[in-house]
Amino acid sequence: TSDMCDENREWMWGHGENEAMGGYDPYSSSKGCAEMVAAAYRNSFFNPTDHAEHGTAIATARTGNVIGGGDWTKDRLVPHILRSLVEGEIIVLRNPQVIRPWQHVLEPLSGYLTLAEHLCEDGPSWSEGWNFGALNSGMKPVSWVVDQLALLWGSNISWKQVEAYQPHEDMNLTLDCTKSIHRLKWEPVLDVSTALRWTVEWMKSLQAEADMRGVSEYQIARFMELAQNAGTTSSLTNWWLRAQDTAQPMNLQLGEAQILDLLDETVMLRRTDGLISSWNRGAEKMYGWTKDQAVGQVSHSLLRTRFPQPLEIIEFDLARHGQWEGKLVHARRDGTQIEVHSRWVLYREESKSAETVLEFNVRRH
Repeated sequence: TSDMCDENREWMWGHGENEAMGGYDPYSSSKGCAEMVAAAYRNSFFNPTDHAEHGTAIATARTGNVIGGGDWTKDRLVPHILRSLVEGEIIVLRNPQVIRPWQHVLEPLSGYLTLAEHLCEDGPSWSEGWNFGALNSGMKPVSWVVDQLALLWGSNISWKQVEAYQPHEDMNLTLDCTKSIHRLKWEPVLDVSTALRWTVEWMKSLQAEADMRGVSEYQIARFMELAQNAGTTSSLTNWWLRAQDTAQPMNLQLGEAQILDLLDETVMLRRTDGLISSWNRGAEKMYGWTKDQAVGQVSHSLLRTRFPQPLEIIEFDLARHGQWEGKLVHARRDGTQIEVHSRWVLYREESKSAETVLEFNVRRH
């Protein structure tokens, strides 16, 4: 459901999972009803104390106002704003003053997957309600979100409030995610500005007729990286951090190499001197060299990379900030040149002096 399932008392602090269900309007009440029905079925037919008999675990999950690329819902705020920006029309708002907890859709999704994993492993211990809300900094009024999206889009289009009567809307909605943070070891990692920027990036990529599967997987990979650095993801993503200082293929555990190969975008691991240690299926598809042919080669020589500025400057920024992002021109095995959006992330292992670069490339069209 969502933060609307609670009986909102306009508190400045978040609602916990044990707060009374309710809602002033039919839409909000429907959320509370769904939670109550789920709890009733769990207590009556799938009680955790009898899990050995029925084998069913039921949990409910609540989130805030999710945003992100690919949302085409008619009456949601951010899709409405983006449609207006694309068409160059004045943005019409119902209630610009209301405050909501804005979060990127990948945040609660990571929470749902974490919860599902726990339910599968030990259902009775996790069969209850869970909040997956935004960072406190994500509490922003609608008017602020509109202004930020227009700025990110590069538009000076204004907005106005509709004058006609509008149904009731709660002024403040927020969730207390303390239980999820402490018990599930989950917590949000993207601030609202980053979530809005990623949303605009996705939409602008669509307008430019980019490979949207690649763009989406690129954002997922970026999110996984940030979540891993924050220590919030499950063991399935630990492989992002395991870098080696040799030119040999990574010693991936069973199943992890397959996870890397599920990404259609190019992902390679290389030393700072360019020597490739891992080359995924996406790289084989984009460039034409197999993994066996690429591993052990110097990436910039193999791909005949053309940089937007001297490589020394890029490497200096990478060392100083831990990451670099920009446009590159690469050559495929057949000699054709392609332009890519490249992101480099530098990993340092405390136990070793060596550094490894995780490089993501998405082809530009």
